[in-house]
Amino acid sequence: MKKKEWNEGLNHIDPDLVEKYVLQKERLREKNKKPKSAWLRFGAIAACFVLVLSAVIIVPLLREDDPGVIPGPGGIPGPGVEIILPSPPEYSSYDYESYNDIHAALTNPLAPQFEQLRTEQKNCGELYQQTLSDFASGEIKVAVPQIGGKNIDLRNQEGFSNVTWFTNELYNLPWLWYHCLINEQDLTVSIAYLSVLDRTELNSATSYYQVLKMISPNSPSPDNYKKSASYKNIYEKEITLGNGETVTAMISELKNDSRIYVCLYLDGMLVTLRGDEALLTEAFFRTFNMAYMK
Repeated sequence: MKKKEWNEGLNHIDPDLVEKYVLQKERLREKNKKPKSAWLRFGAIAACFVLVLSAVIIVPLLREDDPGVIPGPGGIPGPGVEIILPSPPEYSSYDYESYNDIHAALTNPLAPQFEQLRTEQKNCGELYQQTLSDFASGEIKVAVPQIGGKNIDLRNQEGFSNVTWFTNELYNLPWLWYHCLINEQDLTVSIAYLSVLDRTELNSATSYYQVLKMISPNSPSPDNYKKSASYKNIYEKEITLGNGETVTAMISELKNDSRIYVCLYLDGMLVTLRGDEALLTEAFFRTFNMAYMK
């Protein structure tokens, strides 16, 4: 216990209590009742000590700033909780043909793609290396988009990749992109794993928008989209997914583009869907879900 804290604790003792203790001690001494006075003396000293100890403990706690998330309006984390994600010195991307190929590259040490990612990871940043490590150890799993419990078909168009793994992309995070096709319409589903950050600040977030305010507060959002010439609107909306879970999504509508972005925060992951507004309907999301590959 620090001397300063002890002295502060002593300064907060009630003077009346100390005076009563001294008077009581004098009366006991005059009565010369040794057995009884000893217990009374011990009890008074103990009470005084407890009060001192309480003051020493409680006063610093009352003065200590709360190290947790500072909520803003509507429960949104406020200033002071920004999580800085530094940009790594190098950037790379890798293309894969199928869900199984990307799963092997990220999780199977016997796959040649697995070794390739690890030998070329040195200059792609600590966050990227941690992501690869968490995939290899099983801390995080490869998530894939599903409709009605089945993996969504990949695009399979010549000259285009079906799956792209980015070492560093949006918000300086590694991203996994699935290029899908639904009823002859293109759909891109992107995933970033924020759980690799291991930051308690993120535990309070319940939507993509709240996460965004922490990892990239200046990015286009419901607060500031009007400053950008590219966005028609950005807003939040409740969406029910195929597993019955209801989440708060951030919807971004672009000018001169029929595609929209639907951004979700699911199980420690940022998930973004990009497609035509006519495709990304409430009926679509009631069949959509993210599932983990085994």
